[in-house]
Amino acid sequence: MSNEPLAYRMRPRNIDEIVGHDSIVGPTTNLYTMIKKGHTPSMLLYGPPGIGKTSLAFAISGSVDTPFFALNATRAGKKDVEDIVREAHFSGQVILFLDEIHRFNKLQQDTLLPHVENGSIILIGATTENPYHDVNPAIRSRCGEIKQLKRLTTADLEKLVRQALLDEERGLGKMNINMTDEQIIKVANAGNGDARKALNLLESIYYSADEVDHTTIVSDKIVDSLAEKIGVFGA
Repeated sequence: MSNEPLAYRMRPRNIDEIVGHDSIVGPTTNLYTMIKKGHTPSMLLYGPPGIGKTSLAFAISGSVDTPFFALNATRAGKKDVEDIVREAHFSGQVILFLDEIHRFNKLQQDTLLPHVENGSIILIGATTENPYHDVNPAIRSRCGEIKQLKRLTTADLEKLVRQALLDEERGLGKMNINMTDEQIIKVANAGNGDARKALNLLESIYYSADEVDHTTIVSDKIVDSLAEKIGVFGA
């Protein structure tokens, strides 16, 4: 099994694998149709941590043939942006996922904006802040889509947990884990709308459980203890 965290391995690989956010990128939305036709507009995604902004950006990149790059605005310098601009000139067009876009400084903006405007860079910006207040208007005006992501429902998280338990390639499907429906629902509830938190909890449960005759036996005590811990510490 890979050393990468379960939540990372289970990220959607394309927009058809996204769980939840149906009003934003579900099959009946304009954004879904555009991406399926090979057109990705520049956009801003906003909402609290852990609700899938990064996963959505990576899923979009997996649905098109455009080269994809990711930067964090708190760590990226002017040279990083210039490297993306050069790649855009070389490739014709690239997608740039820019996390914490509200932290982008003016020098970075001035380097990037002309290329977003002419379409050589498709910008997907993510922020935990309100983009109408905290993102520079020059960036905002160049993003055709501004989408607020909300916390996933318990049903969404339950679906993700079950997928992780069954997936033999990326998840825990080969581990032969014995969990009851009640335990799975408890994990989903403990996630509190956060897919990463729910999958991290599931992974901790697996590593804490006993194995008997090649079957991982999950006890209510382990589930309750670890679920309570993430509720207290926000793990």
